[in-house]
Amino acid sequence: MIHARVSTHGAGARLVGVHAPAACGCPNTIGTLAWRASSPAAFVAALLLTWLCVQSARAETQTLDLVTFEYHPTMHTEGTEIKGCAVDIVREALARIGCRADIRMVPYARGLLMVEHGVVDGMFTVYRRPEREAFAHYPTRPVMWRVVSFYVLAESPITFAGDLNAVTNRSIGTVRGYSYGMELDGLLASGAFCRVDPATDPATALKKLLRGRFELMPHTEHDMGHLQKHVGAEGRILKLSPPIETVPTYLIFSRKRPGLARLAGEFDRAMAGMEKDGTYERLMGERVNDAGAHSR
Repeated sequence: MIHARVSTHGAGARLVGVHAPAACGCPNTIGTLAWRASSPAAFVAALLLTWLCVQSARAETQTLDLVTFEYHPTMHTEGTEIKGCAVDIVREALARIGCRADIRMVPYARGLLMVEHGVVDGMFTVYRRPEREAFAHYPTRPVMWRVVSFYVLAESPITFAGDLNAVTNRSIGTVRGYSYGMELDGLLASGAFCRVDPATDPATALKKLLRGRFELMPHTEHDMGHLQKHVGAEGRILKLSPPIETVPTYLIFSRKRPGLARLAGEFDRAMAGMEKDGTYERLMGERVNDAGAHSR
């Protein structure tokens, strides 16, 4: 919000100051202006100068074109609104550096391609992988962390003790474009598993698991509670313990768009401030483990 303060004394007027929060690429203070006048006309001129400062600040505010994907409860659509704690965190951090975000939902793999080719400014929440760093700027601080675990049918005899190599003789179902942490991604890329069955989205992958198309499904614990309710899988699957990996996820910025490398650093500073003043914890809320499946 722009703040302007005018002091009047009799026929005179004094514009004491004009201040605005930081805009992307702008200093924190537009300027502190002092001016004295001895006539009503000069007072009106002071107000006009204030208005011009307001318009200048608005023009310098940057709007970012961002994409994300349906991942209940952290990013999801309710009617025409995009909601979730990850959405709130990204909006708040960008607002602190004077930016606003236009956010839309797209499939995960398509979103990555849009960032790679500079169709959009950025995407969240994305795992860090070397091949993605070739086309995206990563901030240092993640938006949030995700716990990835294996899920199996309730009647499955499969157990998991933490050694991924011990389950490569099993068939596994994945989602195209998804990352599951460096170790599992590496095994998938090397063809270590006896069979990999990719799906276009998590709901389709879970339906395949229920039909016995494969034996293991890696997925984040946060989303599984909602996902199994959505496809009618309650009571039909088990989560294997321990988790595969706890993975940081980021807001990434396209290298094809100018000026966004600097924004990654500014985003880091905003996130640090949110963590320090308690805003981050408040927006995350009570992160109950909603794995939605019993553990083995």
